[in-house]
Amino acid sequence: MKKDVSKFTWIVYVTFMVGNGAYEGVLNLESSINVEEGLGTTSVLVIFVTSAFSCLCIIPFLVDYFGAKWTLILGELGFVVYIAGNFYPTWGVLITVSVIHGILESAPWAAVSVFVAYFGEKYWAASQIASQQQQSSRSAEFYVHRSFARFYAMVAFGAAISNSVITVFLRAFKKEIVNTMHNETLINIFENFTVATSIDERNKELQTCGANDCQGNYIYNGTEDQLEKYQPSALGINLLLAVFITAILIVMGVQAYYLPNPPSYQESSVEVLERQENDEMLNSDNAQSQEPVRPGKHSFYAHLCAIFRHIFSPLHLLAMSTFFYYGLTFGYSITEYTRAYVSCTLGVEQVGLAMTVHRLSATVSSVVFSFILPRIGLNKFLVLLVIIHLTGYLLGLFWVPTTSNLWSVYLLGMVYGTGENVITIVSEGVTAVFFKTKLGIAFSIKNLITNLGIATNGGWSTSFCVYVKIYIQLGVLALSVATLFGAQIYFKKRKQKNERKELQLTAIKSKA
Repeated sequence: MKKDVSKFTWIVYVTFMVGNGAYEGVLNLESSINVEEGLGTTSVLVIFVTSAFSCLCIIPFLVDYFGAKWTLILGELGFVVYIAGNFYPTWGVLITVSVIHGILESAPWAAVSVFVAYFGEKYWAASQIASQQQQSSRSAEFYVHRSFARFYAMVAFGAAISNSVITVFLRAFKKEIVNTMHNETLINIFENFTVATSIDERNKELQTCGANDCQGNYIYNGTEDQLEKYQPSALGINLLLAVFITAILIVMGVQAYYLPNPPSYQESSVEVLERQENDEMLNSDNAQSQEPVRPGKHSFYAHLCAIFRHIFSPLHLLAMSTFFYYGLTFGYSITEYTRAYVSCTLGVEQVGLAMTVHRLSATVSSVVFSFILPRIGLNKFLVLLVIIHLTGYLLGLFWVPTTSNLWSVYLLGMVYGTGENVITIVSEGVTAVFFKTKLGIAFSIKNLITNLGIATNGGWSTSFCVYVKIYIQLGVLALSVATLFGAQIYFKKRKQKNERKELQLTAIKSKA
């Protein structure tokens, strides 16, 4: 049984790694390749605003009615639509495909999260059977957290591969840029007798990058020289998009053929005992063998009520700021880091390499954290989260780019990649553990809050300078960690209460 669970787990890991890696690679380029008038950033905003509403009104129903498998495949079809729209990135085309894709954007994440949580629980059950013990030495939460850590290691590795592909294509088809100060400094540095002057002017140009980048100063009325560094070869981009679309279509075929369709709803042990007790009271001979009732199987209204009960439950309200901060962090990486720190200083051709470093750091940290988190517990892990994120923001805030320290862009990518992966593991893990009896709804609403965070970052991206956004990120970080500590306390108290109730129901049943 463990072998079967492992096989399906790795099919999910590898296929999603490839499909999401292709999509994420294009998303990372948006704020650079479509920088003029903020088209790329606006398309990201439209995607995640649409996705936020979709998480509330559409995605939970897709997961519960069609199952995780077909929801995953349908969502990946949205990847294809959005990537294809970048072949002709006008306002009409890109915004239209952003809306279409936004409706389905969260579908793959909600579905794959159900898969990972489901297989984590199944592996725990198989481990208990294999060890022939009534009580496993490791909890189901251990296996779920470990499954998510390994899954996000694969996701990060896939993104690293796709960004490596981006680097190859954009550098292979790199446009020749002439008569710019940057070109004179790097190519003619040993020929030009005004090298010192050129370097000084280049350093002055770099002062508007990094934390001092203010997108509104150049995206609407920027000169050709100002926008040149953000615009790669059209041939290279088009070939890249074609490769990514082909990869996603292959992935969808593999998933359709091999994957099972797991349930999105699990009964808690208390619910099982209560249902069995009610079945006996009603003298129902076959009630216990029936499939647990899933929210939404009765009516749209019942499903909507279940969604709103989840949103306004105390535990979710406490965890909500963490999900929002996760979205801000992801949005910061794909818009501010790629544009203000990479394209602005090194050129758009280096975005792929920088994001490869970013995602490889996330991959390594996932492997490490998969061993650390279950052993030190969530509370101590949150302290580690604060340290890593605080380090990244302070480096980004106080770093002054010059021609002699541009290597620091990659160091920043390493820190941001590690930090983003930490908050990803935390948000996914607590969702799976806190709300394991309603995974479809919980992951959909988690994605809703996360997408609002990404959309918020996209909304203010063209209005605020980067240093302002860093200060805001720091404030939300403090709030999210504080409320998540409170969520942990609330969850433990509720768990203890349920365990006492379970014992009472078991005792009543044994006496009867």
